[in-house]
Formats: sequence, C-alpha cells, structure tokens
Amino acid sequence: MAKYVYPAIFTPEEDGKYSINFPDIDGCYTCGDDLADGMNMAQDALKQQLNLL
Repeated sequence: MAKYVYPAIFTPEEDGKYSINFPDIDGCYTCGDDLADGMNMAQDALKQQLNLL
C-alpha cells in the first residue's frame, strides 16, 4: 500500500482552539477544540477531501 504525506499547519487561536490547514490541498481546512481534537478533525478532513471515507 502506498503512503502519502500531507503537511498540516496547526494555528493556535486566542480561545485555546486550533485552526488546521493543509496547504497542499485547496479548500482542506478544519478546526479543533484542543490539539487532540484538532488531530482527529484533521484526519477526518483529509480523508473526506481525498474521498477516502
């Protein structure tokens, strides 16, 4: 199985939440309530954007 790497940029917000953006994939972004939630949300957003769900 091939493996691909897509960098994600996690930006902390003033309220403690995180904005997540995948710069290599147009329109692929999400957010999370904390870093752990952001990681889960980022995985889901990437899967959805790549139609892997």
